[in-house]
Amino acid sequence: MKPLEQGDKEYIKKVKVTCDL
Repeated sequence: MKPLEQGDKEYIKKVKVTCDL
């Protein structure tokens, strides 16, 4: 897997919010 990029960071943010729900 390639290293994290700015877009991936935002994606992780979304996943975190989804996990918090």
